Amino acid sequence: MDYEDEAAVLVETIIENTEDIYEYITNQIGGFYKKTFYTKKEEHNGKEITTKHFISVSSFVGLYKCEVCREKNSIIGWHMKYFETSFSCAVQSINQYFDLGLLRGLSKKEVKKIMKYAEKYHTSTFVEYE
Repeated sequence: MDYEDEAAVLVETIIENTEDIYEYITNQIGGFYKKTFYTKKEEHNGKEITTKHFISVSSFVGLYKCEVCREKNSIIGWHMKYFETSFSCAVQSINQYFDLGLLRGLSKKEVKKIMKYAEKYHTSTFVEYE
């Protein structure tokens, strides 16, 4: 099994099959058409502050852009940031939410290897800061 190829297929399948990223995000946090915001407690210079993230969502390309921090990312990146989870947890949650059926029939060892490569692929392909 070529884990790098499997990892790329995994990430691309999630992006292609979650075109309605807006639906997923608004179902998680609530919002309104094509733009939404959420507040989050974050640590900044050793102090806990509440930040507001105003995001534009493009279901056409399966990406979102935060108008505050200027980050562009995929549904996987949004899930990781909002829920403070690992890449693997985000992929598994999205896989379950959209009933994509990915990673079925694979051993834990195979899944772990694929996730390692998938995270690298995702970061190099979808994460962008302006």
